Parts: sequence; C-alpha cells; structure tokens
Amino acid sequence: MIFGRCFENALAAYFREEDSTAAFFKAWQEHQDAALQYAKNDSWDRLYHQGVRLLERFAQDDRVRIGCPKRNLQVKRTRSLPCGSGFLSYVDAIGELDGTKCIIDWKTTGSRYPEQPDGLLSLDPQLICYSWMTGIADVSLVVFVRKTTPEIQYLKTSIDDLQSLKTEATIDCPQQAADIDYWKTEASPP
Repeated sequence: MIFGRCFENALAAYFREEDSTAAFFKAWQEHQDAALQYAKNDSWDRLYHQGVRLLERFAQDDRVRIGCPKRNLQVKRTRSLPCGSGFLSYVDAIGELDGTKCIIDWKTTGSRYPEQPDGLLSLDPQLICYSWMTGIADVSLVVFVRKTTPEIQYLKTSIDDLQSLKTEATIDCPQQAADIDYWKTEASPP
C-alpha cells in the first residue's frame, strides 16, 4: 500500500511534467528505514528499482493523457442520497487512454490482473461506482505489475446504463433494491 501511494505521487509528477523518478525516490525514501514487511525476495531497494522501471515503461508506452492534472488527478466526487447522507469517492484520474476519455484507476501489484472471461472488468464494484459518481461510462485499470521485467496492463471496459441504475438504486435505497431483487437480470435463471 505504501509503495502504491509513493508510485501514485510519481505519476502525478509525471503528468505535471516534473521529474517522476525524483518524486518517486523522495516519497519512497521516507520509508527506507521503516519496519515494512516485504514479500519474499522483495526489499526497499528492489521495489525502488521496479518502480523506476515501471515509470520508464509508462513514459515509453505514452498511452495515457491527463489534461489539467491538478484538477483531474485524485478527483473528489460527492453525491447526496435521498436518506440525507452523502456518498464520497476519490477517482485516481479522469483522462484519456488510447484517445478515449475515461476514468483511470491505478493499481500496483506483484502479479497480473485476470483478463478473462470477457466482461469481467465491467463487474468491478469500484469501477461501477466511479462511473456512477462521474457519469463517465468508459473506465480503465492501469495495472503496474512489479516483476523482474516490468509490465503494464491497460484494461478497459464500459459500464452500461443498467449497471449505473442498479448501483444508484442500491445505494439510494438498499432495502427496496433487495426487496425487488434488483440485481437479477433478464438473463438470470428464475
């Protein structure tokens, strides 16, 4: 989790056209002497070098654009609910992936995210909620895989209107949604 936050700070620096490697080093160095628990074969130094290679690879790929990074990174969204309370979310980024406007969620991990079966990503509750909160149907995960050879997955999907309506109904009035079995689709068996 700490690595991910440091890496996200470096991504923000990258989009502000600052030195992302220096930003990553500065943030990660603050934890050099901390009593962190590392996975087998990991260390502070190894994670640092993986982070640098991932930043270099990301810059080489050049697939993501974030206009106005101060406004479109760590985007706070709030929504009032009928019951009088509110719903709060922080979206990692709103930008473009391969020229398509979308919500972008950054992930750092030691292993690849599953890409099968088709449509799996569109079931991700976090991405569905982000889409509902922003009104942006296209969502993506940019997954930074920390391996000896760095890898970045660019996973894309769209959240359809029905998914957004179901989310809204469940959050706005969870008991009513449960009472009418709102999560079943027409294709579901009886």
